[in-house]
Amino acid sequence: MATTSRNEKGRGSDKHATQPTTTAGNDTALAEIVHLRGGVPVTDSLTIAREFGRRHDNVMRTLDSLIADGTIDGLNFEETSYTDESNRQQRMIELDERGALIAMPFIGGRNSRAGQVRLVDAFLSLRDNGAQLEESDALSTVLDRLPLYKAADEMMAKHGLSLPRAYRMLCAYAGVVSFAQMTRRHVVAALRFAWRYLSGSTTPADFERIEHNRVQLGGEPAQLPLIGSGLLAGGA
Repeated sequence: MATTSRNEKGRGSDKHATQPTTTAGNDTALAEIVHLRGGVPVTDSLTIAREFGRRHDNVMRTLDSLIADGTIDGLNFEETSYTDESNRQQRMIELDERGALIAMPFIGGRNSRAGQVRLVDAFLSLRDNGAQLEESDALSTVLDRLPLYKAADEMMAKHGLSLPRAYRMLCAYAGVVSFAQMTRRHVVAALRFAWRYLSGSTTPADFERIEHNRVQLGGEPAQLPLIGSGLLAGGA
């Protein structure tokens, strides 16, 4: 995707990035590793450098190489920047969860193993806390639903579901016919189910809920209305 530049005030410098993290793995510390950008959990190269005990410039070279050869897809990273201690703008790369998980084995560093564990824990903690959206009955926006689209793509790629089937499953779990009808509360519920589905941690209750909601909706939603109202008609 096209990259953009953002300023991240107070994110630290390369000097700070070389220091290992010694904070216990509690929710407050984990929240400093992964944050939200447009409702999507992301981390950044400066944080990775700090957690893995590597210089930030070395981490950037590794990420640049992985991006250049296509190992990290354009949808999974974004160019941004931070202000260093000398008040200069420096390059930084943000990674979503998929990008970070791909990059981890290549980063190295004296705290590599501990860094990988903490990074995974941070993403899982943010998922478990449901911090992407405030659970409310307000009608969701396209931006609110962006993580759901990405989750549906992963369900297709990892589990061989067709995209329409993934959409129908998420809608049925939420109890609506289309993404466009979802409130923010629906989005949070469907997203938590998607995470469980992708991690292999679903329960029978998840699928009982899907079947119950399908009956309440009068049967499985039709593919064409779902795609039309959920994606192509501008309401998704």
